[in-house]
Amino acid sequence: MLPHVPTTPSDDDVQMLCGIRNVTLHSLGVALLQIWRWELFDTQDLVVIRKAPAKPSRLGPRYDDLTTSCLWCDFGFGADHNRPQLQGAIYKTVIYELEQMVDLLERNCP
Repeated sequence: MLPHVPTTPSDDDVQMLCGIRNVTLHSLGVALLQIWRWELFDTQDLVVIRKAPAKPSRLGPRYDDLTTSCLWCDFGFGADHNRPQLQGAIYKTVIYELEQMVDLLERNCP
């Protein structure tokens, strides 16, 4: 009998078993959430991660919205990040917004 070798679940398994639509975007959402809350989360504890955005952050509603959009892959263009429409929505909703927030902070904090 062969010994049991633990395996890392595939992205498809994670999506099916955990209800994560896009693992890459969910991971980005968790990273943004950790910045938001200034604490580390156990990435395996999806209940805690899903409940955390219910409390508003000090970074403002724009940051809260983009973080939640990443966690749920909620951009209105499905979950396949190879689709140009989703890439554009991610750029506009996440990257551009974060750039604007950083610019604003740089202008207000000498």
